[in-house]
Amino acid sequence: MEEGKGGNLEKLGHLLVHWIEHNQAHEEGYLKWIERAESDGRRDVAGEIQKSLELSKKMSRCFEKARALLKGD
Repeated sequence: MEEGKGGNLEKLGHLLVHWIEHNQAHEEGYLKWIERAESDGRRDVAGEIQKSLELSKKMSRCFEKARALLKGD
C-alpha cells in the first residue's frame, strides 16, 4: 500500500533528521582519524579524510536546508 502525500513528507522529515544526525556521528570519527593519520606522519591520508569531512558537512547543510523548506521556514 502506498503512503499518501502527507505521509511521505512526514517520513521524509524524520529521515532528514536521521541523516543529519548520522552524518554528525561520522564527522566525529573522521576528526579522530584525521588526527591519528597526522600523528603517524600521513598528512596525505589525513588530507583526503579532511576532504570527506567537508563533503559530509556540506551534505548536512543541504539536508538542513531541505528540512527547513519542508517545514516552511
